[in-house]
Amino acid sequence: MNQLAKYGLLEQFRNSVSGFIDTLKLAKKIWKKGSDVENFKQETLIKSILKIDYDAHNAVADVTSLQNLYEETMAAVSSSKDVFTLLYYACKSSLDPLLKAKAIS
Repeated sequence: MNQLAKYGLLEQFRNSVSGFIDTLKLAKKIWKKGSDVENFKQETLIKSILKIDYDAHNAVADVTSLQNLYEETMAAVSSSKDVFTLLYYACKSSLDPLLKAKAIS
């Protein structure tokens, strides 16, 4: 968020993106390690759940495959509790000094 603001791109970003989802946290909520998946690495999830191979660690392939995993298996079970809005990040950054000082948690 800071880098977007630094380069004057924050407003354009806000017009395109409403929030973020931690897909690792969501995957751990959906699947069980051991019985459903071996581990929660993106490459493992794509192979285990979508049954496809892809060019892992290629930025475009990583994003595309994660988007497919989310849309095909995670979107239906995600809720508003899984979304971090941009407002959350603005509030969090303003509270960082208090968090670091352990005045709040």
